[in-house]
Amino acid sequence: MKHKNNQLLKETHKFDVVIWITVSKEMSLAKLQKDLASKLDVKFSSNECETTRVGMLFETLSFKFSRFVMILDDVWERVYLEKRNALKELSLARQSVNGLEDGVIQQLRFSYDRLKDQQLQHYFLNCALYPGDFTIREIDLVHLWIVEGLVEEMNSR
Repeated sequence: MKHKNNQLLKETHKFDVVIWITVSKEMSLAKLQKDLASKLDVKFSSNECETTRVGMLFETLSFKFSRFVMILDDVWERVYLEKRNALKELSLARQSVNGLEDGVIQQLRFSYDRLKDQQLQHYFLNCALYPGDFTIREIDLVHLWIVEGLVEEMNSR
């Protein structure tokens, strides 16, 4: 893995950043998030839940780096990166997302189901990831949608 990491670091034109994280045998998602945050210079406060940390990491990777490689070294068991992925859980219509009350999920599901256009549903799911009192800048959403392939043409902003 060290050889592959060094090889990728030499190919500076291909990636914005190459991230190397040693996972080890006693892997925990919280430690993996903390290590990734350290590499990306993301600061967590002590009271943030796992879902919030995932959102912060995703946002940093999406907005700062359009092309990145993450190497997880010394992995002893499968790492489920898709595990308090809220987008995936909402789109699969799970009954709860990381402790959210059923009523919230039902309201989100009701709104989601009423959007008949699949692209609008994707836009909705992206917005649903943000806390209710969070100010979402339009330019940040547009950038996220471009990164996720929801906006295909540069002139379609």
